[in-house]
Amino acid sequence: MVAIDDQLLDYLLNLAKIPKSKLNDNKRKKLQTDLSGILNHIDRLNQVKTDKVDILVRPYDLSNIGHNDEVKPSLRLNQYLKKRLHKGYFQISQLIDKDKDETI
Repeated sequence: MVAIDDQLLDYLLNLAKIPKSKLNDNKRKKLQTDLSGILNHIDRLNQVKTDKVDILVRPYDLSNIGHNDEVKPSLRLNQYLKKRLHKGYFQISQLIDKDKDETI
């Protein structure tokens, strides 16, 4: 069982740049209990035998379920840029509704 004593808690608070004066005794005890619980849980996880378990890359056995790529004709970059250039700036469609003050 891992326990967080006062010295370790002071070190962790210093490391996290939390002043000791911000924690009263009740908060300090709760923090010690919570941190001890977290470390005990991690310790239990470290005791699990995983040496005979295959590495799982993804939880589901799925292959590529997307669509096939199809080449379609499109504008060349310079044609697109000429089409969108307006008085020296790029003109794009409206993204924010001024009346609703939300993104579309």
